[in-house]
Parts: sequence; C-alpha cells; structure tokens
Amino acid sequence: MRGLVHQEGKKSGGGTSVSPKDINFYDYDGTIVASWTLVELTSATELPASPTHDGLTAQGWNWTLADLKTENAPMNVGQMYITSDEKTHLTITIAEFGRMVVPLYFSQTVANGVTIDWGDGSQTQTLTGTGNRNTTHTYATPGTYDITLDVAEGCEMKLGNGSSSYCVLGATNNAGRVYCNMLQSVRIGSRAGISAYAFYNCYSLASITIPSS
Repeated sequence: MRGLVHQEGKKSGGGTSVSPKDINFYDYDGTIVASWTLVELTSATELPASPTHDGLTAQGWNWTLADLKTENAPMNVGQMYITSDEKTHLTITIAEFGRMVVPLYFSQTVANGVTIDWGDGSQTQTLTGTGNRNTTHTYATPGTYDITLDVAEGCEMKLGNGSSSYCVLGATNNAGRVYCNMLQSVRIGSRAGISAYAFYNCYSLASITIPSS
C-alpha cells in the first residue's frame, strides 16, 4: 500500500468520511482513517491509533513515523492485521444455481499440516503429502461460507500454487473463472503466505487483510 496516488475518501458503518491529504492512513477496506498534510507530518509525535475489528488483531501501520518523516513525501499508509484466531479465512459466496463443487489450492510443507473447515458444518479435512495440494468440496445449498484454514505449528502454507494457470480457487481460464469470482474476502492468519497468482481473476474479492509477516 505504499504509493503516491490520492484516492477519494470512503466511509463505512455510517462513520465520518476523512478527505485525502498528503499522508493517508487506510484501513483494509479502503476507509481513510486519518490524513495529514506534510506540514502536519512535521509536527506529529505519533501515528494515528490503529482501528479495531472483531476477529482481527491490529499489528500497526506499514510505515513508521520516523520513515514517513525521512521520506517527507505524499504517501499511502496501510494498517496490517492478523486474524485473532491465527487461522486463515476465505469467504466465498455461491450464487443461486451456481456450481456447488468448489476447488481449493494451496501448498503445505508438512503432510496433513492444514486443517480445512469448509464452513457448512461438514467434517474437517486434511491432505496428505507436501507441496502443491488441491481438493474440492461439494456444498448442498447456495450461500456465503467461511472456509477456515488452520495451519499446524511447524507447517507453512501458501495460497495458490505459484502458477499462472491457478489461483486459490483453481483454474483461472474461462471455465474456472466462475470459481475465482466466488471469493469475497481473505483474512490471512499465522504460518500462511501468498504465492504468485493466488487471487488472479478473483474480481469479486473486496478486501484482504495481511499480517506484517
């Protein structure tokens, strides 16, 4: 989120909109939490307070005050979060009359190191082997589901498999885009990372929260 482009101020939950200035502090959903001119930056003694959200633990802004003062230029600053339960959450929506068999792609460094909760009350699942893994799950009804990935201690997981042909929800070609478009939000937990093309063609993806790691 480091950059020089000013954006229009946004507000959520009926809150007060903050207009962009030179230094803009963005929450994960695009809301500007605070904004400063370069003159205000010069006199600042601390960064704005971190926002709070249920299910997320704020880890601070991705620029320090000292670095901002050293840079002394227009900048967009982002808040970093980790999930409070340290699990990774993928929220998907299956539209009415949509495809009910949903693919999932990730890599793991330990066999059975990632426990998948599909969010529909079904039995959790783990996958044998290491490296790139893929599986599918069949949902009974359309709706919104929170897929939870619990990564065991000693295991590392990456979303996507680093290929230009696949994202976390499978193929990104014409036949696969319907699955990519199911993804609505992503919250990254501990022991999880993002590989190339993890969210490629996920056009409905509205928000991602990323920890400092």
